[in-house]
Amino acid sequence: MGAGKKSDKRRRSWSQCEEEVLITAWKDLVANVWKANNGFRIGYLQLLEQSMANTFLSTDLHAIPHINSKIHVWKKNYSSIFTTLSRGSIGWNESTKMIEVTDDAWESYVKTDLNARLMRFKSWPCYNDWCEIFGKDRATGVNAQDFVEALNDILNGDAQKINQTTEEFNDHLQEFVEDTESICASEIGGSASKKKKGNRKKKLKEGEDQIYEMLGTFCEKTDTRLGNIARRIGHKFDISQKHKEVCTTVGKVEGLNLQEKLQVSKFLIKNTKELELFFSLPDEAKGEFACMILAGS
Repeated sequence: MGAGKKSDKRRRSWSQCEEEVLITAWKDLVANVWKANNGFRIGYLQLLEQSMANTFLSTDLHAIPHINSKIHVWKKNYSSIFTTLSRGSIGWNESTKMIEVTDDAWESYVKTDLNARLMRFKSWPCYNDWCEIFGKDRATGVNAQDFVEALNDILNGDAQKINQTTEEFNDHLQEFVEDTESICASEIGGSASKKKKGNRKKKLKEGEDQIYEMLGTFCEKTDTRLGNIARRIGHKFDISQKHKEVCTTVGKVEGLNLQEKLQVSKFLIKNTKELELFFSLPDEAKGEFACMILAGS
């Protein structure tokens, strides 16, 4: 029974005490600079892991995957409850920490938000803490901002941070997409009240504008950076072709792992003479040249 099934390493039962310590540590980050600009900075998962280790000396909890997975679930639940309570026909009982609503209103609502189907008859004792932690982290550009910051760290950070940053980048991107989908689903299902729908549409539009503005700014900066690289290289290929050519060629070099290939690609893009030499070498010599780059020769 169960033979052949692979266990999900992200799944782990948390004790109530462990969850309380994580909540406390997380709220401490909110109170400090780690939530400047309404978004948690890269590295916050490692701080939470250290807080757990300081309290539970023999804990097996790690930033990736355990804490990251727990945060993802909590944020998804917070987002669903927050969206549900934005409906005028649905209320909140502070003493029981439960959603209050009539059967008819609930049946009507869950048709528009399947994620909320299991939220009604359950107590959510952490919801007020989630409000304090996540606060404005809705689909109004905050997750887009974290997503852009993470991508910038991948492009500009040193090689030792690439793996850690990539994990958090994937998480920010996933949260950004899910939050946006959640808000959109709520907008589609809210047609019963035109006035409230209009207000929500206005808020969603403002959020979209912020997202597009930040992504537009990021793309402009990226285009400028790649444009400068292309001019230094002096080739006639356009920026996207050259960028793809470097990544594709380095990706074919045997004997290197992903992080080493990223380091070599980054080095070649920044050093035009070495890049020209690399492309002039026969295939069998490219691997040796890549090893020299990694060795600092």
